[in-house]
Amino acid sequence: MKNQNIEAVIKKTLILLVALSILFVLGIPGIVIGFSVKNLTALGIFSIVVVAAGFYGLPLGWVSFGVLHSLKAIVYNVQENGILEISALARAIGKKDKETLPLVRKVLNKRYLTGYTFSPDNTSLVKIEKPEEPIPEPVVTETTTKGRCIACGAPLPPDSNGICPYCGMAN
Repeated sequence: MKNQNIEAVIKKTLILLVALSILFVLGIPGIVIGFSVKNLTALGIFSIVVVAAGFYGLPLGWVSFGVLHSLKAIVYNVQENGILEISALARAIGKKDKETLPLVRKVLNKRYLTGYTFSPDNTSLVKIEKPEEPIPEPVVTETTTKGRCIACGAPLPPDSNGICPYCGMAN
């Protein structure tokens, strides 16, 4: 799985939300014009669809955009400031520990931050040490592997129960 750049995701989301916001505003007079001028019924129908999508979608979209900024703050604080304790990350982004832990999980699951996993007690992140020997490419059959670890890319043996034998990440 490829590492995703959170900046690119934020940029795409912002462009989509600004475009939908503009269409939402333009859709209101589009409804009036579309149904009052002959032969513009298609504009009226399109405007209704845009206004309905904007009415319901924009609040959800802008809230998710705010969450993306919290995720970006976590990535920044881990990579640039070296903050690995969940409680310290919570203080750095202005949230409670209970709110921060799911955000850190989301950052790891979405692969905005790679090379880290949780400590056994889930109170901090630990850097994943890559094995010095290259991991051999497995012959993939139904009986030899369950796939690859989402954290380090190592092959998962069928009897691993989803726990990577190299980095300890639960997959």
